[in-house]
Amino acid sequence: MEFRAWKDFQLEGAPPPRAPVRLFGDRQWSLEVNGRHVASGTQKPGEALRVLDLATWLQPGENRIAVEASSSNGVGGLLFWMDLGGGRIVVSDKSWEVERLPGGTEPKRPAAEWGKPPIYPWGYPRMPQR
Repeated sequence: MEFRAWKDFQLEGAPPPRAPVRLFGDRQWSLEVNGRHVASGTQKPGEALRVLDLATWLQPGENRIAVEASSSNGVGGLLFWMDLGGGRIVVSDKSWEVERLPGGTEPKRPAAEWGKPPIYPWGYPRMPQR
């Protein structure tokens, strides 16, 4: 299974100096910010969240975070959390849009939300080590 999930959001004024992100993409994933590839990786159950800083790629006004993910067993998911400062966060929730890849094979739809991590009964992902 392959899918693409994205979230559009506005930034008033200059981007924050830091925009820490915690990400878990089951199994393979690729992250884009405003159309530019930022990072990719593989993760499996029991591994820690990946930690990134997206401040460099953010811009005043409209922004888009997009993640493409794939899983060879047909089941996949995404956890995303970004702190924009001042109490503003962007998290993976029902406000994201999702489409199966290749695009156009199914209509886009709102993301399904399974709950907050760690997800029962699997108990993962783990928080990153400091």
